[in-house]
Amino acid sequence: MYRKQTLSKIKTIEKKLRRFLREDQIADHENQRLLYARDMMSGNLLDIKAGVTPSLPDLICWPETTEEVSKIIKLAFQERIPVTPYGAGSGVSGGTIPLQAGIILDLKRMNKIEKIEEHEGRFLVTAQCGIIGMHLEEQLQHKDVTLGHFPSSILCATLGGYLACRSAGQLSSKYGKIEDMVEDVEAVLPNGDIIGFGEEIPQYPHIKAKDLLVGTEGCLGIITRTRVKAWPLPQETLWRGLEFKKLSDAFDAMREILQLGLRPAVMRLYDEVDTFLLTHGYDKKPKWWKKYLPELPFKKFVGKKVHHLLFSNASLFQNTFETLSPKVILILGLEGNPQLTKVQLKTILDLSKKRSVRDLGAKPGLHWLKHRYSVSYKMPGVFLDDAFVDTIEVASTWDRLPSLYQNIRHALMPQALVLAHFSHAYVDGCSIYFTILSRTGKPDKDRDRYKELWQKAMEEALQVGATISHHHGIGLLKAKFLPQELASGMEWYRNLKHTLDPKNIMNPGKMGL
Repeated sequence: MYRKQTLSKIKTIEKKLRRFLREDQIADHENQRLLYARDMMSGNLLDIKAGVTPSLPDLICWPETTEEVSKIIKLAFQERIPVTPYGAGSGVSGGTIPLQAGIILDLKRMNKIEKIEEHEGRFLVTAQCGIIGMHLEEQLQHKDVTLGHFPSSILCATLGGYLACRSAGQLSSKYGKIEDMVEDVEAVLPNGDIIGFGEEIPQYPHIKAKDLLVGTEGCLGIITRTRVKAWPLPQETLWRGLEFKKLSDAFDAMREILQLGLRPAVMRLYDEVDTFLLTHGYDKKPKWWKKYLPELPFKKFVGKKVHHLLFSNASLFQNTFETLSPKVILILGLEGNPQLTKVQLKTILDLSKKRSVRDLGAKPGLHWLKHRYSVSYKMPGVFLDDAFVDTIEVASTWDRLPSLYQNIRHALMPQALVLAHFSHAYVDGCSIYFTILSRTGKPDKDRDRYKELWQKAMEEALQVGATISHHHGIGLLKAKFLPQELASGMEWYRNLKHTLDPKNIMNPGKMGL
C-alpha cells in the first residue's frame, strides 16, 4: 500500500524526471497542484463549499510523446509512486482525483491527428489521445469526415478521456459508443512497456489491447494513441418532434423503431418534467415588454428565492409539473442519404400513428440541436444559488427500463427535483439520464444529502439489474458499487490489476480496486 512520500523523495523523483523532460513539462507549484486536485464531479464542488481540503498531487507532468510517457511510468514503477492519468478534467465521477498524491500525467500536449486513411468509403483516423474532442471533429470535418461522436463534453474532453470511460455521443444510436469505433490502441503498461498497434500484451496474448484497456480509466495502463473508425459527413439531416400522451407508449415506439432495423442518429425521449422545460425552451413567445422595461435590479434576488423554494419542496413541484404537462416528447434526428432518411422518417411516422402521436415538426429537434451543449454550462449557476445539481446515467434492457425509471425516481423525489431523458437507445435497451436538483441550506448537509441520493440511486439500479454507468465511468463516485454489479467478474478484474500492476501505481483507489 502506498504511503505519502516525503518531500525529499519527491524532490529526488523530480530531479530524475528533469533528466528527460524540459522545465516546462513539470510543475510542483501549489497553485498547479490545486488545479489538478479535482474533476467536474459535483461532490468536489460541494467539498470546496464545505471547506474540505482536497488531496493534492505531488507533481504534474506534461509528456509530448509515448516514449516520454513510458519513461515517466518506468520511474514511477521503480519508485512505487502513484500515477493518475489526466485528459481535460471534464469527468464527473472523480476518476482523476489523485487520492494518494504522486504524479498527475496530463496528456493534452499529445494532441495531433497523425493520419486519415480512406478505404472503400470508410475512414480510419490515427490520433494522439490528448486531442480535445471538438478539435478532432473540426479537423475531420474540414476533410468532409466525421467521427460521429458528440458527447456533451466535446468542448472540454479528450479522445483519451472518451476511451477511459467508454463515452457515448449524442448520435450513439447510429454510430455506437466510443468502444464501437476503436480499431486499435497504443498504450503504456504500468511497468513502462509500450504496446504498439497490433501488438499483444505479453500476459494476455489472446486478448486485444483495446478490449482490455478501453473503459478501465487508466487503472491498467495509459492509452496514448488510437486508431478509430470515421465516416463521410451525412448528406442530409431531418428533424422531428413527436408528442406522446404516455411515457410507456413512447418506450414501445423507440423499441419498435430500433428493432425494425431503423437507425435514427438522434433519439431522445423526455419525461414529463423535462418535456415541460424543453417545450418552454422552443415554444416560448418573445416578451414584448423587455424592449421597454429596464432590467429589474432585484431579478437575481427573486430568482434565487424561487430556486430555494423549488429545490426545498421538490415533491410538491414535481407533481405540479407533471400535472401541468402530462405529455412527453421524443426528438428524432435522421441523417445520411436523402432518399433513405425520407423513407425512414415516413416509416417512423406510420408506426407512430397507432399511438395517437402528435407530429410537432422539426422545431423541437432544431431547438435541441442549437442548445445541445449549453445545459452542462448552466449547472454551476445552481451551486451559486446555494443548491446542487448532478446527473446520474444508468442503463438496462427494455423490459427493465420502466421499473428502473420509476424506482430511482420515487427513491429520490422526496429529497430532490428529478428530471430524466432517455437517450443512447439500442435494439436491446436504453440509457436513462437523470438530472437531480436539491438543497438543504447548509454546505455540510448538502454533502450528506448528495451522498445519500447517490446511494439510493445506485441501490435501486442494482436491485433492478441495471448497469450503474452507461458512459460517465466508475471513477471514485461509483467505485464501491462496482463489485456488486460485476459479482464474480470483479475477482477477474482484480487479478488483471494484480498481474499488470503489482505495485498498484496506476490510478489507485478507482473502479472498486
